[in-house]
Amino acid sequence: MLSLLWLTQRSAFAQTQLQGASQQQSQATASLAQKVPRPELSLYVDTTRRMDVQDVSRQVFTPFKLLLNRGVEPTIRWLKINVQVPVEQPSPLVLAVGPYFLSELELYYEEQGRWVRQLSGAKHPALQSSCSLGHHCFRLPDSGGSQRVYFLRIDTLNGFYVSTQVLPSDSFVDDAISKSLLYGVQIGILLMLIGWSAIFLIRFRTLLVGLFCLTQISALFLYCFSNGITLREFISQSPELYAPILTTAFCLRLVFATCLCLELLRRWQTRPWFHYYCVLWITFWFVQIGLIFFDQVHPYMLLLNWLFLFTIPFFFALAIYQSQQSTRQLRKYWITGALSVGVLMCADAVLLMTDSGISILTLIPGTGVSMLVALALYLMLLGFSKVQQEQWLQTMFELNMLKAQTDYEQRQLKERSTLIDMLSHELKNPLATIRMALGSLKSIFSKSEHATEFGERFTSITQSIDNMTQVIDRVGQVDAIDQKNFVVRYEKCAVLETIENLPLIAAQPDRFNILGLREVNIQIDRLLFVTIINNLIDNAVKYSPATTLIEVSVSALPNDKLLCIVSNEVERDHAPDPNALFTRYYRSIYSHDKPGTGLGLVLIKSLCEILKGSVSYRLEYNRVFFSVELPL
Repeated sequence: MLSLLWLTQRSAFAQTQLQGASQQQSQATASLAQKVPRPELSLYVDTTRRMDVQDVSRQVFTPFKLLLNRGVEPTIRWLKINVQVPVEQPSPLVLAVGPYFLSELELYYEEQGRWVRQLSGAKHPALQSSCSLGHHCFRLPDSGGSQRVYFLRIDTLNGFYVSTQVLPSDSFVDDAISKSLLYGVQIGILLMLIGWSAIFLIRFRTLLVGLFCLTQISALFLYCFSNGITLREFISQSPELYAPILTTAFCLRLVFATCLCLELLRRWQTRPWFHYYCVLWITFWFVQIGLIFFDQVHPYMLLLNWLFLFTIPFFFALAIYQSQQSTRQLRKYWITGALSVGVLMCADAVLLMTDSGISILTLIPGTGVSMLVALALYLMLLGFSKVQQEQWLQTMFELNMLKAQTDYEQRQLKERSTLIDMLSHELKNPLATIRMALGSLKSIFSKSEHATEFGERFTSITQSIDNMTQVIDRVGQVDAIDQKNFVVRYEKCAVLETIENLPLIAAQPDRFNILGLREVNIQIDRLLFVTIINNLIDNAVKYSPATTLIEVSVSALPNDKLLCIVSNEVERDHAPDPNALFTRYYRSIYSHDKPGTGLGLVLIKSLCEILKGSVSYRLEYNRVFFSVELPL
């Protein structure tokens, strides 16, 4: 709507400037149908680029076939325009020349024995303030009902065709207003498509919609430049920038449109040849943009741009036909649409070269195709939205199921923890009572004649009590890890001294060989560290032959880590399974005669992870090594 209002105001301004000559007309004269003079055109090509109007006026002109030059060599084209003005023509005549991106135009006519020149073209935007958008205008002198001859010199790189129209000034005002409204409609449609694609890009965040948004922004940018809107309003002081910016905008428009085609067909798994075809063209356009900065753009490149533009719909239809994932009905719709666009673009090219004005058909390749693509993308996104909604509902259902399962597991875990606490309390109290009673019995029976026999029995009972207490403690520790109830309290700890003071080592000092420097200290939770080392030593004592040596080594690594290695011998073919060693309740088939729960190594690994360390296992010959790395 803003573009419509702006263009309407521009048209009103043009109307106030051009209606001065027609204000004195009577209503009777104005109501008569005026004959619009149709100019007779002929063409001459100046390959030398040096001839002036006097030289050209003596040359032989050929009938103008609507194309400025079928070649692509830089030349100067001259149009000879014969205009027969009706005798009853009441208003001055205006010559409108299009398209707007013709670089430099010079109109010559003879007046009282001398040649009069009028300038126009994209290089002279200040002279176009009273002209309709998209055209260049020349005010023709009053010829008094006779035939006049005009010579139009055309120097351009971008234009391959030219349209001319001679109108009375009052009819020209009406034509300018209608064309401005038509331009406003097209700009309004492009703005609407840009807004729509931006909203859908925010909603869906898909590359396809983002590329479509870029294509419409580049289309609006190119459209405003090709019709002179941007030149008049923003860069009128630097018209030499018009041609480079126009060519750059045209190349970017083609790049974004090609990327959109690539992304669309990528979803349908098209054949690789179309991908290479598009990448080749995109590379060509970026090279062309680079050459623009060095003023090296050649007409050959512009001709290749138009060749791509009029052939890509047919290649696109072929690529859709060969796609692997699209359905037959979808392929039929898209192929029909692509071929229709190709036919309409060819028809539009013919229309531009045969008609002097803008027809409704010229809207179809511009905004019409964009609206069709937007509609197709909307249908695709609608289907994508339904699939996304179904996936969202499925995800929500799965999340609810997982939440219910997690709540159930948490309740089970809490109930298990409560049960373990209760059992630990109920078992430890009787064990403590038995231990106290055993101590009393031992003091009584130590004076008996069977003291030796009773002593052995008391030792066996005490060991069983210790084993049961150890099992209860390990179960409680693993449960505390599951409940994440560990609170790490760091303190400075002398490693070697702490290991030497362990009860298991103190009870059998001859079985242990402890290696390491006493200066090695670590900042760690002492209780957790003692639990780790004590469990490793306990395993080494239980699963090694009674007369073998257990080795404990302590060293500091260069990466500020402490390395503790506990190694012991094992009987031949009695090594544990390394793949199941750190799993819960795993016990080797050769260890069922030993007391244990299968939770010791699980506890060690969990505590190492809490302390940001690690534990590993290796077997060398008949000796196993457990290595613990902890940060210093």
